[in-house]
Order: sequence, then C-alpha cells, then structure tokens
Amino acid sequence: MGDYLRTAIQKHTMTVVDPLTLPDAPKMNDDFSNYFVVNNLPKCKMEKLPKLTTLLESTLKKKNLKINTEDIEMPINPETQETDGVAFIKMANEE
Repeated sequence: MGDYLRTAIQKHTMTVVDPLTLPDAPKMNDDFSNYFVVNNLPKCKMEKLPKLTTLLESTLKKKNLKINTEDIEMPINPETQETDGVAFIKMANEE
C-alpha cells in the first residue's frame, strides 16, 4: 500500500514556483529597519481607528518621536472588521 501511495503521489506532484521570482513580480522592500511594531493595542472598529491613531501619535510625541499619521499602519481583519491589536510605524530613519 505504501509503494502504491508513494507512486501515485509522485505522478501528481506539481512544480511550485515562488511568485516573487516571476519576472512581473512587484519589487518588495525587505528592509524593515525603519519600522517598529506596537503590540497589545485595543481592537477597534474602523470608526474608532482615527481616535486610536491620534492616541498613538500623541504617545510617541511625548517620547520625542516625530511621526506622520500616514506612517501608522493598523491592519484590519476582514472577518471581524476590527484591527488586530497591532500597529506598524514607519520612522524617518533607523535612529
């Protein structure tokens, strides 16, 4: 039985191609040195997202970190329509 399954699986294997190696693949930025992650944020709906963004921005300004609102990314879970409780913040430089 094992030989039969092994042979059947080998007949139906497909070649898997990494989509990032295709010629028309978008150029991805692998350098995340300008980003930092803030975890354990409250999960909120879209209507409260501006308030949470303002809170993050004011908290970071108290630490003398200057950021723009558009540099704060908070992914929205499509199933729950809420944030995942995490923010990715892009800084001007690594320092």
